[in-house]
Amino acid sequence: MKRKLLALVALAVLAGSCTGVGVPAPGPDGRERWACFDVAAILPTRALVALTRDGFQGEVRLAGKTYPASFRFAGIKRRWDFGFDLDRLAHLYAITIRPDGIGHYFDFSTADRVDSSQTFRCRPAR
Repeated sequence: MKRKLLALVALAVLAGSCTGVGVPAPGPDGRERWACFDVAAILPTRALVALTRDGFQGEVRLAGKTYPASFRFAGIKRRWDFGFDLDRLAHLYAITIRPDGIGHYFDFSTADRVDSSQTFRCRPAR
């Protein structure tokens, strides 16, 4: 009995760690949409970040403000760059989403190479 239970638990853990969130279907307007939540929230109810893309352009909505963004695939990650600085001719911020739905926020306003300063759990939005 214990062996069967352990095998089921191991199978559930393995299956959960190998699945991605899938590719979101475009909405009626042709845009891809994502919602990102606090990674620690067990039952997330309100998105902290909303991301959209239409080709190589998109939007990042956070803290009640919407920013125009450029979109690209960085390897297998989706990446939105926003907050363009005319003096540096570069974007100051980025959000990436891995295939497993984990999102990361990067702030390049003080350095060209930085670690993620915030982590999210992201999923396709309706």
